[in-house]
Amino acid sequence: MLQRSLLFYFFLILILIGCSKAPTKEIIEIPYSLHFENANSRITYFTVHNIREGWSYSKGKGIKIGILDNAFGFDEHSELYKGGLSFQNDQYREVFNTMAGHGYWMASTLHEIAPEAEIYALGVFSNDEDYQVESMLRAIDWAIANHLDILTYSGARISEKNRIILDGALDKLDEKGILTTFIHCPHEMNILPSEKSPPIDEIENTPLFNIYKYDYSTLFPYDYVDYSGKWNTNTQKPFLSISSTSPVLAGFIAMIISIDSTLNSDEIKELLLETSYTFETDDIRINNAVNIGAAVRSLKKEQ
Repeated sequence: MLQRSLLFYFFLILILIGCSKAPTKEIIEIPYSLHFENANSRITYFTVHNIREGWSYSKGKGIKIGILDNAFGFDEHSELYKGGLSFQNDQYREVFNTMAGHGYWMASTLHEIAPEAEIYALGVFSNDEDYQVESMLRAIDWAIANHLDILTYSGARISEKNRIILDGALDKLDEKGILTTFIHCPHEMNILPSEKSPPIDEIENTPLFNIYKYDYSTLFPYDYVDYSGKWNTNTQKPFLSISSTSPVLAGFIAMIISIDSTLNSDEIKELLLETSYTFETDDIRINNAVNIGAAVRSLKKEQ
């Protein structure tokens, strides 16, 4: 009898619990929101590049950095930017303000690395490369006129025809003492970033040092796959992750020149290479990884 009573109350409780459940809500997927396991136990820019020690010396205060990109979400995330301007006259001009896409990701990454630097959003992207390069030239002239310190670019490789045109603009930047971190750019004075150990490429120079890249895409978060065990084969690469190397390196340079603004690109390259090291775990190896903590520590000792 006791067992039957217990069973009765047990099933009654189950029924009450079932009835008390709230109606199931529709799940809304929010773009650029990342959800995956072990997020806080993964290696990051901070663990690889010794950023927290670097912050004890500098967070890039007062350094002006322009990002050549698009989809900055400029209206919605205006607090992230010190200023900016779209140099586009096509359909992407509106996207500069309204969409928080690739440019916003680059700006957020840069702010994470050098939180006291001033970020300027410079809209240049177009599906027409000729027009995009024209926009880049206008943005570069604006950067010179507004005395920016660093320009960073994380877009597609520029064709050889247009690279000749762009090189002339980079020469102007060098003359004005404005530093650049452009991916896929072989210009002699560009501080070329890359992820891990790059493949041999006849088009671009081999980078002297490497920047860790996250193994997920912020643009396609629901396609997330852990590629960490496959990196060494070079057959699988995370979506768009090389893009992040450019603003990360720009943030490191901001930390450096906020301490010593007289350093040129060659001196910065030498400093980063001399203080670099090999970061290695069971499944990845990053040769000549930037150690920004050691770099700024070395710089402070020289002063």
